Amino acid sequence: RRQRQMCIRDRDKTETLDLCTPISQVIKTTITATEDFVYELYKDNVAQTPTNETGTFTLTGKGEYFVKVKDKADLSNTACHKTSNKITINEKAKPVKPTFNASVKTLCEGTTGHVYTIDKITDATSYKWSYSGTGHTINGTGESVTIDFADGATSGDIEVIATNSCGDSEKATITVTIDKKKTPTIEIEATKLEICAGEEVTFSIKTQTNQGTAPTYQWKSTEQTSLGTTNTLK
Repeated sequence: RRQRQMCIRDRDKTETLDLCTPISQVIKTTITATEDFVYELYKDNVAQTPTNETGTFTLTGKGEYFVKVKDKADLSNTACHKTSNKITINEKAKPVKPTFNASVKTLCEGTTGHVYTIDKITDATSYKWSYSGTGHTINGTGESVTIDFADGATSGDIEVIATNSCGDSEKATITVTIDKKKTPTIEIEATKLEICAGEEVTFSIKTQTNQGTAPTYQWKSTEQTSLGTTNTLK
C-alpha cells in the first residue's frame, strides 16, 4: 500500500500523479485562516461523503480530485466557498503474465541458439529470464532470447517475469527436456553376399539405434569412397 502526504494550497496549480494499484493517496488541505471550516472532497466533479473538519482525505481510485472549503458557521454561503487546486490520479498496475510463443521443449545437450519468445507486454519496462537447470547461457533480456545448452546441461524450467515500476508480473514457465548425446549404431544387410562381375547387389539398413527423428546416412567402401546418402545402396 502506497501513501504520501501532500498539501493543497494554490487553486490555480494542477498536478498529475501516476500511482500503482491499489491506490491509497493521502492529501491534506490547508488554508490560511483562524475560523473553523468544513472540507468536502470532489471526485470527477461529484461531491464525496463524508465531509470532515480536518481537510485530510485518502484517495482510493483514479480520477480528478479537488476539495471545497466551507465556513462551518455559514455552510450555505457560497460566496465564502473556496476551491482547491485539482489533482488527477492515473492508475497503473503490475504487468500481466507473459505468454510464451511456440518453442522447442525437447533438445540435445551441447546445442546453441534455441530461440524463446513471448508476446510484447505494453506496460512492461523490462523482463527477467531464468532457467532452473544447469549448464546454460541466456542471451538477451527482451521479448526474445536465445539459450545455449552446454554438454552436461540438465533439464529444467524456463521462466520469464515482466516488470515495471509497480512490481513484477506472475511468472510464465515452460519445461525443457535435455536429451543426452547418444552414439548411433547401425547394422546393414545385403541381398547377396557373393556376386559375379556385373551383378547388382542392394545394401540396406537392418537395424539401428539412437538414430533420432531425422537421421542422415553416408555409405562408404573400404577405400572410404563416398557411395551414397540414402538408407539403401545399390
